[in-house]
Amino acid sequence: MVAFVIPGHPVPKQRPREDRNGKIYTPKKTRDYEEIVGWAGRQVFKNPYDGPVSLQVKVYLTGPRGDLDNYVKSIQDGLNNIA
Repeated sequence: MVAFVIPGHPVPKQRPREDRNGKIYTPKKTRDYEEIVGWAGRQVFKNPYDGPVSLQVKVYLTGPRGDLDNYVKSIQDGLNNIA
């Protein structure tokens, strides 16, 4: 089993937004957090991992709370190209 800690406060996955031109985008706060998750994952997995994966998440919250599924989704998306 491989375990690692993602630094900072957890950020729930936000809904996609649409700009004035109709282009769909992911909000900056979510993109930034997914980048931090990816950075933490790359410290553990030096090359993309190709094999069975099981994800266990512990989220520690001290302030406003979001939907637990959205916290897990932002972590999954941040690790998407790593494992």
